[in-house]
Amino acid sequence: MKKILMCAALAAALASAGGAQAAATQVNFGFVPVGTFNYVGGSLGTSTAIDFGTATFATNTVGITAPFTDDSGAFLGMDVFLSQSLFTYSIGSTTAVDFAKTFTTGPGGAPGSEGFYTALFTSVTAGSAGDDFLNLTFSGTITGPDGFSAADVMLLNCNQSGGVGFSVNCSFTEQGPPVPTSVPEPATLALVGLALLGLSAARRRAG
Repeated sequence: MKKILMCAALAAALASAGGAQAAATQVNFGFVPVGTFNYVGGSLGTSTAIDFGTATFATNTVGITAPFTDDSGAFLGMDVFLSQSLFTYSIGSTTAVDFAKTFTTGPGGAPGSEGFYTALFTSVTAGSAGDDFLNLTFSGTITGPDGFSAADVMLLNCNQSGGVGFSVNCSFTEQGPPVPTSVPEPATLALVGLALLGLSAARRRAG
């Protein structure tokens, strides 16, 4: 009888472990400006600012390069809103910034992950691989449904094929960090451990 009761306790502990796991949320997608924009400087690679003016932003990729995936419910064509259109920077340096990016995901993500997200960026690092290239890395935090919060990185890559006078192409990438699919709570792990120890003791007494 003791064995049966102890096995029941273990089963209850394992069931509790499954119920305590938190659903993961990853927010990773690419989006592009739609409209005209320009930069300040003699060339894109030596510029000091880029102004997207009245351009809007729409998602063009979801589930970017491995190991990154997206289970937030982000979808192609999803609108992305930036709280400012003008970004200033210094090539080769990190500059403090203060702006927000918001978007609302739809059905298709992990349970509880669909909804309104806000990314707050506090710094940007600018780099260039030549006169016709610009790379900006924005760093900050992102929050969303069910108390989701994580470090956040947004990349901006621009190029001006043909050089000064030709059109500039830019794309943003929202690149949140990979997270585990589930994380048991510490108290739950302790409960399972105690149940296993109890089961072991019962076996020794029975022997």
